Amino acid sequence: YNEGKSTLIIREGKNPNKMVDRTIPLVTNRDINPMALIAEQKLVSGNFERIFPYSKDTVSTTFTRACQKLGIVDLRFHDLRHEAVSQLFEQGFQIQHVIAISRHSDLKQLTRYTNIRPEDILKHEEKLKKSATSG
Repeated sequence: YNEGKSTLIIREGKNPNKMVDRTIPLVTNRDINPMALIAEQKLVSGNFERIFPYSKDTVSTTFTRACQKLGIVDLRFHDLRHEAVSQLFEQGFQIQHVIAISRHSDLKQLTRYTNIRPEDILKHEEKLKKSATSG
């Protein structure tokens, strides 16, 4: 985690060909500020070496149990990535930006996760128009 650069290194991220470290920019998605979450997590866990000092198996098991407890059916942890990518596009991030954040290996992979609707494009156009007239 590099607070000054607002970046995070994902250690040994999943990749079909090899396990690699990847640096991602920490951007605010909707009202979720990743920098604030990291600061809070460090205080909660008491671990300042690792932001999330949990194994992937622990995260997976806990997520599954939480879904069961809440009665949520057919939700996988990976679905959260899909939702985050869709939200980045809805906010108007460009393809190159989303690939840098999501670390998809290519555009074909990324397009599997996008759910852009015509109304999303029109909202983005309206945002661009407002930005052009206010600036």
